[in-house]
Amino acid sequence: LSAYAYPSDEDRRGGRSFLPTRVSAVAAGRTDVVIELNIAALVRGRVVEHDGQPAAEALVTAFADGREVASQSADGGGNFALTVQPGQVLELLAQRCLSPGAPDFSAPDDPSNARLSGIAAGAESVELRLDRRR
Repeated sequence: LSAYAYPSDEDRRGGRSFLPTRVSAVAAGRTDVVIELNIAALVRGRVVEHDGQPAAEALVTAFADGREVASQSADGGGNFALTVQPGQVLELLAQRCLSPGAPDFSAPDDPSNARLSGIAAGAESVELRLDRRR
């Protein structure tokens, strides 16, 4: 079973989000299954070009201990909010969108990408600045 929370209006106002939860080995017909959802931490910020303009649709990916834990495309203003486990320390990677409206991004090793390390789960106002295209 997989459970995904739909936050209430109060949760949204409070900036709360929940982590999806998966429960395995549940026998058919069971009626006593309890699924607890854990509150997630958000990492919020903005991706900008080298000149400070928003990097619309840039792909932002979070890594913890070398593995991908979340990703999201930034909105038209370059804003993003990633849902992660509380307590994680993250590396963030921002990749430039090459074709607006399509999933086409700079390669992960492109030197114009932005990278930040040591970002704590729950961080606000993180800025990822892309380098000038080479």
